[in-house]
Amino acid sequence: MEDTFIGILIGCIIILLAGGILSFIGFLLFSKYFTQKKKCTATAVGTVTGYTLTAYSKLLHYPIVEFTAEDGKKYRIKGPEYRVHSVAGSISFGKIGYRIEENDEKQTVFVRMGALSDEFPYPFGRNPLAGKYPKGTSFTVYYDPSHPKKGYVKRYCDKRFWFWIFQGTAVFCLFVCILIVLLTMLFA
Repeated sequence: MEDTFIGILIGCIIILLAGGILSFIGFLLFSKYFTQKKKCTATAVGTVTGYTLTAYSKLLHYPIVEFTAEDGKKYRIKGPEYRVHSVAGSISFGKIGYRIEENDEKQTVFVRMGALSDEFPYPFGRNPLAGKYPKGTSFTVYYDPSHPKKGYVKRYCDKRFWFWIFQGTAVFCLFVCILIVLLTMLFA
């Protein structure tokens, strides 16, 4: 009986640790979206100088935009960001190309694949956003004057949804542990 309770207790501790880690990751990555729009009151014109090393949706590398803030220093931020990245297409023989469909209102980017042509102008293996936003492209950058590294490019991207997904999962882990302990005490 005691061995079972100790096993259940260890399992609950592991579940609580996982929930705590998820909560921390969600806070670390997505809490900025609660204050970003209010704090980013200054604007500057920035230019694309490169692309992120991380591939989003295994395909998109966001532009890195460099701008000069009011303090005269140069800063680099990633953008424009999207809430949803989708990739779809049909299998074709020969060279494959991409076409980008961007919706700023919904903050989505949809990448379609097909045979390389005028309809699908970006060759496979290259970053489609590099074709859409080549180096030297100008963007409006919105940034926080007190922390110029914190900002966004082109338009605000609302990713608060992901914050709540991570926090909800953490709360779910807590409820699972409480339920397991209560059931164990009830049937002990």
